[in-house]
Amino acid sequence: MKEFEAIVFKAVLMCNKPFLKPDEAMLYCNLKRSQFLKKCKAFGVVKNEGGYYVREELNMMLSGESVSVSSLVMNLVAGGGK
Repeated sequence: MKEFEAIVFKAVLMCNKPFLKPDEAMLYCNLKRSQFLKKCKAFGVVKNEGGYYVREELNMMLSGESVSVSSLVMNLVAGGGK
């Protein structure tokens, strides 16, 4: 992927898309795969059943907040988590 394509792709991600594919989530967070996975594990961010990351949880991770246990439980009860 060329640098220009990455910039355009990231700009498209800034739309109000509530769920991001793993590759989109890495671009959104501006992290490489290993850094992204390590940070997700540290902050409790997981993919939903469909394999997508929730943008709101990624925003919480980027701001330094851990995803609360109650939101994870609600996600599981709603059938959205693994």
